[in-house]
Amino acid sequence: MRKPEVTLRNHEAVYDYYAQYKQPKAGAYIGHKVMSLMFRPNVEYASGAEEAIEDILHEDGRLVVAVNHLSDNDQYVVSSMALREKAFRPMVGNTFIQSKEILFHHPNKLLRPVLRRGVDAMGAIPAFRKKDVNTEDTDLRRQATNRMLQTSIQKLNDGQHMAIFPEGTRNQEQPDVVQELKPGICAVLGGVASNLMVGIVPIGFTYQGDRRHPQMWVDTPIVYSGQDNNVLLADLHDSLQHSVDYAISKALK
Repeated sequence: MRKPEVTLRNHEAVYDYYAQYKQPKAGAYIGHKVMSLMFRPNVEYASGAEEAIEDILHEDGRLVVAVNHLSDNDQYVVSSMALREKAFRPMVGNTFIQSKEILFHHPNKLLRPVLRRGVDAMGAIPAFRKKDVNTEDTDLRRQATNRMLQTSIQKLNDGQHMAIFPEGTRNQEQPDVVQELKPGICAVLGGVASNLMVGIVPIGFTYQGDRRHPQMWVDTPIVYSGQDNNVLLADLHDSLQHSVDYAISKALK
């Protein structure tokens, strides 16, 4: 299938394409390797978290890595962590992440196809953000968002893992306080097969002035069992805040 142009009005073709798209393993590894050279996060785990992650993978379950959002570099830091950390290495080349639509474009026409291949190889699927859409296209954006969520559900059911920034936007005002979480993660989890084990892995991190060596804290996975959406969001928010607090305390030592 030919790669479609990533625009809101073309969202049906866009999500038809990404629903069936498979990352090239070699390309994904190269991308993660480059990110691991650019960013070298210091990663620590809550007691038993690594073992819990390995148990989920051993049961052929899925990981949904949920991370607080601080800057445009965050997804590259997460990519670096996935390759550098043994517990997350099975995610390399088999993980998708909802990414802002502008990443799929580049003003330079010569670089555009090269960068598009790189973005695709790293598992990005387009997300059309409210702030990037004109008011008259609100209904169209809603349709596109529903297709993105359905595509995410399909990819989880088909064997892929997921990375997400559940705050939905960068936290530029109070980076040490986790923002309200968006409900999209609940919509995705509610659509996965009932016999599929899914572990939501909360990860909090901080740059604390060191962009290349951020401090990360991985909390114990929350196993999804059909929890009420409000309960799930509250538990995830608490765990993310706990993780951010731990990451900051470690970075300041």
